[in-house]
Amino acid sequence: MGICMNKRRLTVEQAIKIIAAGGMIIMTDDEDRENEGDLVCAARFADPNLVNFMASKAKGLICCALEKSLCKRAGLIPLDTNDGPGALHNTKFCTPVDAIEGCTTGISAFDRSTTLKRLASLDCQPGDFARPGHLLPIMEAEGGLDSRQGHTEATVELCRQAGLEGAAVICEIMDDDGRMARWDTLLEMAAEWDLGILTIEDLISWKEKQHPEISLEPVRLPTERGRFYMEFLNPAKGDKSTGGEHICLVCQNKSASSHPDGPLVRIHSECLTGDLFASSRCDCGRQLALSQELISRESEGYLIYLRQEGRGIGIKAKAAAYHLQDAGLDTLDANLKLGFKVDSRSYKTAANYLKEKGLTRIRLLTNNPDKISQLEEEGFQVTRVALLIEAGEENHKYINTKQKRMGHLST
Repeated sequence: MGICMNKRRLTVEQAIKIIAAGGMIIMTDDEDRENEGDLVCAARFADPNLVNFMASKAKGLICCALEKSLCKRAGLIPLDTNDGPGALHNTKFCTPVDAIEGCTTGISAFDRSTTLKRLASLDCQPGDFARPGHLLPIMEAEGGLDSRQGHTEATVELCRQAGLEGAAVICEIMDDDGRMARWDTLLEMAAEWDLGILTIEDLISWKEKQHPEISLEPVRLPTERGRFYMEFLNPAKGDKSTGGEHICLVCQNKSASSHPDGPLVRIHSECLTGDLFASSRCDCGRQLALSQELISRESEGYLIYLRQEGRGIGIKAKAAAYHLQDAGLDTLDANLKLGFKVDSRSYKTAANYLKEKGLTRIRLLTNNPDKISQLEEEGFQVTRVALLIEAGEENHKYINTKQKRMGHLST
């Protein structure tokens, strides 16, 4: 007989109460991602019995998910990736540690409990921990659950919503055959262990609803480069925003004649340094300005501004990449050294918006073949319109790397 899902599935409010009271739940992520379940509780409540339960029942790797401020207090930084590609799913593993005071070898359930509680302490210091040790901390991604939909970010967010410090103990759940336990098996285990299940998707949806829903009609936005209307985009499932709202500047002059290949469209990923501060390290700001001018000139088109800064890694990580570029790496190798993909951007949100507008053909202002490919996979007939910017002294290496190593078009 199957297990009734509704009897085990928790609301976010129920999960918050359980975590706040020191209880444990199972948390699952999207089946399109890791498709795994973790045992989860707040790290401050991780007594030896709980750690032993995780080790003997779940059988996965016991880790401590931490918000960035706690990592800083403990002197934790993400592990270096000099010897190869970064972690799968961009997980920010830090050097494993043992608490010095109160531990013997560091591996027992009692010792790991001591280490977990020390990591969750607001007065912990780097000198409190021996390294390397037996407990693996994981740093929450910049932007938290808004930028990365992993167990680390979700459990840290859940602890904060429970009024606790952002520190959770997590352990993946394995099936008896050694494979990762999937949904049906997790339901059976939840019933056996008398635990509830919360999905990360439910937590994300709940969090979004905590802010008042503001419905806006397109708002008039006259600019130095033309007259537009500004609209807001609905994020797609799994959206990788690094913070802020996605917007579109729409130019629709009723007297303009429609092009047979569709309107001009620019899908521009946020670049704070280039777009706002006119940085010479890249060509982003000049591409944005030129796109706005070209769309205005035609009196028809869409300039979509996606908040996926630094090819999806965020402004702080981009600044770290700048340091590596100044030391000699190119923009591609700098991202890889930091543990990121070459390009983490997705254009699903933009594609959904254009579909809502009833568009099937577009003329895309871009030099990026990956952007063209993603839009074609979404069913659009794409005609590329070149968006070439002359290289300067500061950005010639950047532009050359995009062309030679990332396949960006130069004509």
